[in-house]
Amino acid sequence: MNLSERILSKTQSCHSVTVLRPRGAIILSQLRFRSRVPSQFGSPCIRLANTGIELTRVAYEAAQEMFAAAEAENVNGFIITSGYRSYARQEEIYKESKQGYAQKPGASEHQTGLCFDVTAQNDGSGFETTSQYAWLRKNAHKYGFIQRYPGNKADVTGINYEPWHYRYVGIEAATEIYRAGITLEEYLD
Repeated sequence: MNLSERILSKTQSCHSVTVLRPRGAIILSQLRFRSRVPSQFGSPCIRLANTGIELTRVAYEAAQEMFAAAEAENVNGFIITSGYRSYARQEEIYKESKQGYAQKPGASEHQTGLCFDVTAQNDGSGFETTSQYAWLRKNAHKYGFIQRYPGNKADVTGINYEPWHYRYVGIEAATEIYRAGITLEEYLD
């Protein structure tokens, strides 16, 4: 049973979204969206400056605080490449991707507006070799974010390693997940 199915089995369905807070301030949903981010996640969406990328208010404000803290430590140059995705956009991405690299439309965390993909300018050796990645791995939990698809956990998450994908779950849950070195799925079990 995947995460979405487990969440659904623990909650009552509704037409747009169900929010579950099993521990602390973690935010989960049944992930069945066809249009804009539901109001339960802090509508209106916040559009990142000079981009078409949107996040929910709670994720945006936490990310803004996190990136300001990184900049205060002279770690900057983060490039957000993706945030909220519509059902149609997720469908396009799913069709273009190899198996294990994208969720089916209706099951993507990007459809919640609670996550983003990030990169940085580098020498082409990969995001995980950058100072930005090192800073996020050490500090993201302090702002409520987790690296959603860590290495060697594809068997648990169903998605291959994505060092660029960060998900807002709240500070308490993110800190527990970080300290235990586990995934969101393992945290919920």
